Amino acid sequence: MRPRSVIDYALARRAVLADLHAGRVSSLDVCDAHPYLLRAAKYHGEPTSKRCPVCRGGDPLIHVTYTYGDELGESSGRARATKDLPALAARYGELRV
Repeated sequence: MRPRSVIDYALARRAVLADLHAGRVSSLDVCDAHPYLLRAAKYHGEPTSKRCPVCRGGDPLIHVTYTYGDELGESSGRARATKDLPALAARYGELRV
């Protein structure tokens, strides 16, 4: 299997959180989960041990993993379990997660 390109948004995420905690943006600007994402988290998400970095408490974060790619056809844009990703990466040449 050939190496894949990875784009990490950690720096952008940290910048937004720094702006939030410095008071430059409000939590309403940052907490914008779409109702479809909330529903996907409920039925397809994987709970984590991390807490929300915006509200700093409450329920643990839920990861929802979506896969995209022309080779996926009708199943492009579908929520997937993390454990399924290695098999998908081996099967398809182009895969965005």
